[in-house]
Amino acid sequence: MKRLCVGICIAVLLVAGCGSKGGKKAGHSSIIPVYDRHISVGKPHREAAGFVGPVHTVREETNRLPKHSKGLAKWRRSDLSITTYSRDDDILKDVSFSYCPDGSEYGKRVVSREAFGLVKTYRTYTRGSLNYRAVTKYNLKGKPVGLYCYTPNKKLKYRWESKYNRQGDLIQRDIYKQDKSLDYGFKIKYSSDGRVIELTCYDSAGMFSREVYIYGKGNARESRKYNSKGKLESYSAYTPLPKGNGYDYKSESYKPASSKAKLLRRYDAKWNLLSETLFNPSGNVDYKLSYSYKYDSRGNWIRKTTSLMRAGDGNTKPKPVEVTRRRITYY
Repeated sequence: MKRLCVGICIAVLLVAGCGSKGGKKAGHSSIIPVYDRHISVGKPHREAAGFVGPVHTVREETNRLPKHSKGLAKWRRSDLSITTYSRDDDILKDVSFSYCPDGSEYGKRVVSREAFGLVKTYRTYTRGSLNYRAVTKYNLKGKPVGLYCYTPNKKLKYRWESKYNRQGDLIQRDIYKQDKSLDYGFKIKYSSDGRVIELTCYDSAGMFSREVYIYGKGNARESRKYNSKGKLESYSAYTPLPKGNGYDYKSESYKPASSKAKLLRRYDAKWNLLSETLFNPSGNVDYKLSYSYKYDSRGNWIRKTTSLMRAGDGNTKPKPVEVTRRRITYY
């Protein structure tokens, strides 16, 4: 739980990785990252999501080929979301679904804005049954200061509280259990120009990980993650490509040292993910993903095709396995 949540914290701060919005899907164990984008802290919702222009509504549908499919397999819808934005870049309402391989609805999430944007309510369902209801409260500057998660019988499941500096940057978040004891939390340090330079994660027993960020020319960035004993666990780096053509990303894991793996990604200048390759500890390719896009006149992508090649599947190049289509309306 801690590792997952810490990963989410890092993603929100530095790399927004938005996967299937409806939660884990029955019958799916896809390694395909649906969305992956570099963002800076504090951007409006639409900009953080990578949209250009005064977007009003986005309908996004993803269809996938069944796992281990052969021949003329039928594409199946796996995810659907409809998001409406306000003129001030906030989310008015977001409804998203995930589907089982047989086409039946598995998960559902509903996000609604209330009290002039000072409160947002999140509800998630599995096969029609409410899982939980979460209420997020915002300050007058639009920053989330607290979240309260309730069970279907309206009992508090957990809550978190956030603190910000004078510039409005998130500096601390603590997550508490149902019994009000600390589950885990994190603290963030910034440089004088407002960039994240350190992320420290802790629980009731103390610090269990620390990640340090080092910046170079342009958008070059390195990060090193250490455990509670100060031992390096992982390393990653973003390197700008020549002439502003995009970015390369490399990540290496050293935990455990005997199973070292390496992940390589390439982005275009808009931070759209173009390819992803995972190498196993032996240095051989475990899988490779490639992405192609079609754009509208505003510069937003309206079709994304994901192709996959796995080790041992007999393919010499990635084959299409997922297509995501967007229908975007503007103010």
